[in-house]
Amino acid sequence: MIKSILILFLIAFSTLCYAEDTIELRTTTIKGNKELPKILYVVPWKDIKRTKKAERKLVLHSLFGDLFDPVLPQQTK
Repeated sequence: MIKSILILFLIAFSTLCYAEDTIELRTTTIKGNKELPKILYVVPWKDIKRTKKAERKLVLHSLFGDLFDPVLPQQTK
């Protein structure tokens, strides 16, 4: 019992020696002009094509391999 507790403490405290290593990272500074506005306007440069999208068929698979199609409200009437 004492051996297992001692091994547990040795494993727990052995990780502390690795935590003492420090890493220095280089920093990057970005300078901006405070006179410029802080708003971004995104303007599309091409017209949007208005096309009718084809209706995609949704197929759901069950655990037994059966295929199920969705039932649309227009088809039930």
